[in-house]
Amino acid sequence: MAAPRPWKDLLRAALRAIIRHVPCEADRLGLGAVCFSWRLALARLAPLPPAPRQLPWVLCPSPLGPTFSCLLCGGGAAHPPPSTATRPRRERAASARHEILNLRSGKRLPIPDDFPMRLGKRAPMVICAATLSHPPDNPRCVAAAIVEMLPVGTDSPLLTFWRMGHPVGAKVTRSGNEREDIIHREGAFLVLSRAETLLAYTPRFHGFKGDLLIGCDVVPFLRGGRDYGDHRVHGRYLVESRGELLMVGRLAPRPLAPTSAFRVFQMERTRALGSGNVGYTWRELPALDGRMLFVQRVCSRSYEVSDYPGFEDGVYFLDDGVDVCDPCFDNGKWSAPPSHVDRRFPPGQVLSVYRSPVWFLP
Repeated sequence: MAAPRPWKDLLRAALRAIIRHVPCEADRLGLGAVCFSWRLALARLAPLPPAPRQLPWVLCPSPLGPTFSCLLCGGGAAHPPPSTATRPRRERAASARHEILNLRSGKRLPIPDDFPMRLGKRAPMVICAATLSHPPDNPRCVAAAIVEMLPVGTDSPLLTFWRMGHPVGAKVTRSGNEREDIIHREGAFLVLSRAETLLAYTPRFHGFKGDLLIGCDVVPFLRGGRDYGDHRVHGRYLVESRGELLMVGRLAPRPLAPTSAFRVFQMERTRALGSGNVGYTWRELPALDGRMLFVQRVCSRSYEVSDYPGFEDGVYFLDDGVDVCDPCFDNGKWSAPPSHVDRRFPPGQVLSVYRSPVWFLP
């Protein structure tokens, strides 16, 4: 009969087996809070079994501070904030100044409140959606944003760019055709319009001071009409998936109705019949083919179902706060076929009535 193994060895083996069934990094860290023996055993477990790539958390704003829920834990599991700095400070909330807040470190970086007008004048702006070319502490970081002038709704949306650390937007262009989404890809900001065409804005730095210059190119589209039937398009999103660019259309049966379906298109190079012109078109995908798409303006992401046992392909969406009857509550997961929206999402969360939830990206 074999001699019994020491307790410390049994504990390590048990913890290693447990961790294999705990995909969430936050829950893995929480195992160390069970007791001193567990904390000591976890410290000696090296290396830990690898965790899957983290899915986006759902951040739900509230006056007392944000709450976070993790889909890897079933969606209903509420996690503590990544740092104590996520609770809004009163003096910051009262200032209403634009800034970037790192929810993990609490670091705040000011960004422009105004954009330039003629004759050296400035005009206040409201940022509707923005994305970055690099992490904000990178000296080559450039931001692109869809903005509106104050008071909101008095003018069509504008497009502005600035270099991180500069107090005023460096360039403003009138949209002409309302902008739907922005993605930074292969060194350029691709801007999607409601006409489902793309403009490519490429940032460059000029001179000793590194002044920001923005080049603009029209991406040639050989458009074949997309018929959405009787549906109204609530929004369009750009998502990079498997090295390709997707456009996701969010549909509703009528104005002010909640989201009922999605259609997904892939950007492809093509040649026009008869003319020989070469350009791009959006080809509709008949199925998601094992993709999980998390969509929201300027922060959409794609994940592979094969990396997450128990999950199915679908489109996870959060309320963008426009064109719906119940602001902040048009959230869910869409699956097809057959077309179905599960509105029990985010489960277990008390949603804010003044601010829509957002994705907290890993």
